[in-house]
Amino acid sequence: MKVRGFTVVGLLVALWALPAQLHAQAQGGQFAVAPRVSYQIFDNSSALDNAWMLGLDALYYFGESGFALGLTLDMSRPETQGDFFTPIRLDFGPENELHFVGVRTTLVQTSLEAAYRFGGIDRRWAPYVMAGGGVYAIYPDNQQQEGFGTVYGPAANIGAGLEFAIGEQTGFRLDVMDYVYFDYDREELNVVKEAFRDDRFPEMHGTPPDPKSTIHNIRLSLAFVFVPSR
Repeated sequence: MKVRGFTVVGLLVALWALPAQLHAQAQGGQFAVAPRVSYQIFDNSSALDNAWMLGLDALYYFGESGFALGLTLDMSRPETQGDFFTPIRLDFGPENELHFVGVRTTLVQTSLEAAYRFGGIDRRWAPYVMAGGGVYAIYPDNQQQEGFGTVYGPAANIGAGLEFAIGEQTGFRLDVMDYVYFDYDREELNVVKEAFRDDRFPEMHGTPPDPKSTIHNIRLSLAFVFVPSR
C-alpha cells in the first residue's frame, strides 16, 4: 500500500509538472502568438476617452533563454473629449447655441518588441518584462469633419506581467504597459473649423489640463498565449 501511495503521489507531481515542461519545449526556438484584450487609460491631457482595445503579439523565443523579439499591434475606437476644445456656434436667426463636439476615431499603435521571461521558459508560471518602440496613428471616421486628418507620431512602451502555462502549447498573460506617445498635439483632434469656433465665453469651456507633447497611457491586458507548433 505504501508503494502504491508513493506511486500515486509521484504520478500527480509528474502530471502537474508536465504542462510546464511541454510548454517550454514548444516555445524554445519557436513563435508564440498572443491575441489580447486590453483597456487603455489615456493621459488626462490627451483629450481621448479611455477605451477597450483588441491586440496581437507575435514573439520569437530564442532557445531556452526566455529572451524574445517580435511585433505587437493594438486597435481601438476611442472618442475625443469635445469639452477640451472651443465649442461650435450654431446660429438660428436672432439666437445661437454653443456645442462641444467630440468624434469617434480609430486608433492604431504598433511596435517592435523585446521581451524577457525570468527563469527561462521552463517554469509553469513566470514574471516577464517587455519594451519596444514604434508608432501611433489616430484616424477620424470618414463621415466626420473634413478638416480632421490623421494624427500620428513615434511611440515607445515598457511594462511587466505574469505568464502562466496551462497546457502543452497554451497559456495566459497578464500585464501592465506604459505606452508613451511623442510629438502629440491634441489640437489636431479638434474637428470644429476656426470660422465656427466661439470663444466669447471662456468661462463656459471649463479648464482642461495643459496640453503636452509627450503623454503616458496605461494599458492593462489579458492575453491568451498559443504556440502554433512544437
